[in-house]
Amino acid sequence: MYFNPAWSHAHSAFGVALFIWYWERTRDSRTLFQWILLGLIAGLMVDVYFVNGVFLVLPLVESLLAYWNSLKAKDYFAAGPLFAGNICFLLAVILAFIPTLITRSIIFGGFLRFGSYTVLPWDWTAPNWRSVLFSSEHGLFSWTPILALAIVGLFLAPRAARTLALFLALTAAGSIM
Repeated sequence: MYFNPAWSHAHSAFGVALFIWYWERTRDSRTLFQWILLGLIAGLMVDVYFVNGVFLVLPLVESLLAYWNSLKAKDYFAAGPLFAGNICFLLAVILAFIPTLITRSIIFGGFLRFGSYTVLPWDWTAPNWRSVLFSSEHGLFSWTPILALAIVGLFLAPRAARTLALFLALTAAGSIM
């Protein structure tokens, strides 16, 4: 990264690691301030590389499960603080992402233009997961085979880490779909 400072790989890894660490550390009982801080970290993570936004699935699934559990238990008041935390999280992510939107507007002429990235419509009938994982042209596992062991490790996690492993497995599946 010293020779190619425009490449954001190390910064991206730091942002994602910080986000996952703080998300896991505060997962059981998060205050409004912690939701805001998590949102600011998420905004930083997406600022570094917008594709890191796939990790926003973690608090989404966490919140959906908590809403589901409060509905099952018929404890409707438990969803109130969670909803307030979700709103604070969302506002913090947007606030942290505003500088990137402004620079994109200045450089590329629009808030949601990201330069050479083109968003293609998703075709569920022809998923490209095989190419993403195994292509000799920068395939995930062919270029970084240690990640194959990491994916296997998600399924062999110790009992204490199974919930975290399940969340990360869902995120990994979402990133290749």
